[in-house]
Amino acid sequence: MAHQSLDDINTGRWDRIAVQIRQEHAGKIHVATNDLHRLKDITESTADDIWITFHGAKLWWTRLAPGPVEGDEISKFRRTLDRWQDRSESGFGRPGLPSCWLGSRE
Repeated sequence: MAHQSLDDINTGRWDRIAVQIRQEHAGKIHVATNDLHRLKDITESTADDIWITFHGAKLWWTRLAPGPVEGDEISKFRRTLDRWQDRSESGFGRPGLPSCWLGSRE
C-alpha cells in the first residue's frame, strides 16, 4: 500500500492500484488480492460499519468518520467518529461489544 497515491485511492482507481500491488508482491497473487480488498474495505467503509481489533486481551471497536483516506510519512489511514472503545456504546455492558451486537437498546 506504500506506493499508491492518495488521489488514486480516494478516486477508486482500483485497476491501476491492483497492478501496483501485484508488482510490489512479486507474484504472490493471493497476498496482492487480499491487500487490494482490504484497501477497498477501508476506503469504502461507512459509519454503519464496525471496525474491530484486539489489543491487551480486549476487543476494541470503532466506526470510521466520513472522509477520505489520509496519509502521513508512516501510513495511510481513515479518521474515526470517536475513540476506540472496549465497552458498549453506553459505557456499560459486556467489555468489548458494541450494543448493536448485544441485541439490547442500551
